[in-house]
Amino acid sequence: MPSTGADYRMATLERGAPLYTDRNYRIREVPLELEGEAFLQTANNDADADSGITVKVELRQSSTVYLADDARAD
Repeated sequence: MPSTGADYRMATLERGAPLYTDRNYRIREVPLELEGEAFLQTANNDADADSGITVKVELRQSSTVYLADDARAD
């Protein structure tokens, strides 16, 4: 759970999947090598959070974690 208390959840990365937990935006394209992988759906409303957001993730096995950031928000 994020520090904001918003609803975040794990989902499968695939075309047509919801991108956020609080919007109806859908994923249009997924790189073939990431298709079917797990991803963390976040809340779009958290983009306006005044302070930094902390998300704690506990992994059950050795994993590679990718972090995507939308530079347009800067």
